Amino acid sequence: MRITSTMMMTTYLNDLHRRMQDMERSESELTSGRAIQRPSDDPIGATRVLSLRTQLAQNAQYLRNVDAARSFLSATETNVNSIVDLVQRGHELAVQGANDTLSASDLQAIGAEADQLLQQAVQIANGKYGSYYLFGGTDQSTAPFSLGASGANVSVTPPTNPTAMMREIAVGEQIQVNIPGNTVLPAALNALAALRNAALNGTSADVKATIDQFQTALDSLMSGLADVGARLNRLDATQSRYGDLSVNLNGLLSQLQDADIANTITTLQLQQTSYQAALATGARVLVPSLLDFLH
Repeated sequence: MRITSTMMMTTYLNDLHRRMQDMERSESELTSGRAIQRPSDDPIGATRVLSLRTQLAQNAQYLRNVDAARSFLSATETNVNSIVDLVQRGHELAVQGANDTLSASDLQAIGAEADQLLQQAVQIANGKYGSYYLFGGTDQSTAPFSLGASGANVSVTPPTNPTAMMREIAVGEQIQVNIPGNTVLPAALNALAALRNAALNGTSADVKATIDQFQTALDSLMSGLADVGARLNRLDATQSRYGDLSVNLNGLLSQLQDADIANTITTLQLQQTSYQAALATGARVLVPSLLDFLH
């Protein structure tokens, strides 16, 4: 086969172009810190990188769900603890008011304080986290608890069958983040209402009859707090697991896509030297022409 000057020039330029592409790729690795610039660089590695990124994104979303669930349950725990304090104070007033030696004004004073405790408890029971009622379930149109009057007495109306609020914290795994208002709180609110009514409108015997209600209310509140605590512990463990998983996934991702900077610098230097040598060789080989030989 006859080798022409055109063929030599074409071959030389193609080789020079490949060397420039190699340098461009190495320079891109250095500036981006990524060994895989495009899927064609490493199709299998690119597929694994995409899979790891998908897992990391999913992991991050579940972590956000866990954080949201923890925040809601923590707010619930705080409000229930506040009602526990009010019920304990109500129990003290009930024991105090059960004394037959108390005067009518003494009972009125106990009733007035019990009334304030009740109103505060209802306010806490209607507490919100963000735009959601803590104890109202998914129905956020109205406050879950309401105070009503019947003559001189008052009563508390709890929500009717509030639905559970669920959060997905893993594939196929959900956790309930709320306490339905008709399960834990009614006994506490009813005990405070009974004390208020008995002290303002009854006798010491009526006040004494409310003492057992406070014990029942405290048992119900403690049971609710234990349930919330168990869920928070589960979320803590889940959060820790996702934290460890994120570290492992990021480590694998780094191994696949991060460039070896030292090795890339060495490679680039060799490529630059090779490119300069190719330029020098081309200058010597391709310069001669027919005129050079006619001289």
